[in-house]
Amino acid sequence: MLTLRDVDVAYGQAVALRGVSMSVPAGTTVSLVGSNGSGKTTLVHTVLGMLKPRAGTITIDSVSLAEVRASDMPELGVGLVPEGRRIFPHMTVADNLRMGAHHPATRAGFREGLAWVEELFPILATRRRQRAGTMSGGEQQMVALGRALVGRPKLLVLDEPSLGLAPVIVGQMFEVIERIAADGVTILIAEQNVHKALSISSYGYVLDTGSLVLEGPAQELVETPQVRTAYLGG
Repeated sequence: MLTLRDVDVAYGQAVALRGVSMSVPAGTTVSLVGSNGSGKTTLVHTVLGMLKPRAGTITIDSVSLAEVRASDMPELGVGLVPEGRRIFPHMTVADNLRMGAHHPATRAGFREGLAWVEELFPILATRRRQRAGTMSGGEQQMVALGRALVGRPKLLVLDEPSLGLAPVIVGQMFEVIERIAADGVTILIAEQNVHKALSISSYGYVLDTGSLVLEGPAQELVETPQVRTAYLGG
């Protein structure tokens, strides 16, 4: 579904990604893991069209993203849960979720998508009129995830979904991500929590200072000395 080939990205003269090649086949969950500052968010922003690569190609279902605007990603079936949630704190939960179907390509399926989101997160159905900014961090992450899902994306991109959440909430969030994958959504997770991300993925890539340094089946990757030493405490 998603394919990157030899992608370079730079901020001025500072190179942020170097020769990144990776793929996310349809129906799989793939993790992009690495420490803070490794380039994960840069890669996500590049995939979503917020940054343009200075070299290489990115395609979704064989469609080149070279001329696709970030605002038109929903038309290709792409949903994003951004780092830090980026909800609208002064708007209600209902209005935040409605923003996930603002693109014409997603409006027709909004009611079906909303029903799915409220099945995944029943608390959101009872908090529709609550201002999103008054909710806990975990509940706000549910809103951010729900906003991405109401458009019924084919590809869901999650940027640091565990950031700032208590361990028990992190566990619950990853259980929901597994349920979403079981419903047939293709998922790319960019995540610092290497163990959690790889535990629900079929394949993984390790990014370090802008370059991919390791890749492989997720469970095999967990057992490599490099990953265990660098990210899992030996």
